Amino acid sequence: MWNHRFSLRDRNSSAVLCDDLDIHVFELEKARKLHLAGSGDRGPLAGWIRFFTEAAEWEVLPKELQRPAMEVAMSTVDKFREDEAATYAYEARQEWLRIQRTQDRELERVRAGWAAERVAREEQQARAEEQQARAEALQARNAEVEAQLRELLARMKLSEN
Repeated sequence: MWNHRFSLRDRNSSAVLCDDLDIHVFELEKARKLHLAGSGDRGPLAGWIRFFTEAAEWEVLPKELQRPAMEVAMSTVDKFREDEAATYAYEARQEWLRIQRTQDRELERVRAGWAAERVAREEQQARAEEQQARAEALQARNAEVEAQLRELLARMKLSEN
């Protein structure tokens, strides 16, 4: 699914605030792949997908897309072209968002590495503690055996006398 449609509803009663207001979120990469492969819906949303992916290269709105909403959208694109400051601000924001996503992914990668290292250290510490406990138990058993041997030797000497 490449198109997500949201409406304004009351959470308690699910009543729709307005039938004329929807918010559509398009996953353009998925939509473009489906449409290029010929498996996508060719309905009115296909025109919007085409607009969002190609409009920056158009001088005028293609005839097949000339509808009031599309004309308003195309005039917005034209305004961006005319207003260099707005275009620069838009492009700067997009670049900042790309950098932010890259930094977020890198931070997540580093955090995952730290977590893996911490788990490895904790496992190593647990193994060391287990080995220490075994060594201490072995020393205690050796001391017990030595005490029994000394006691046995002492009894043997007493019985010889």
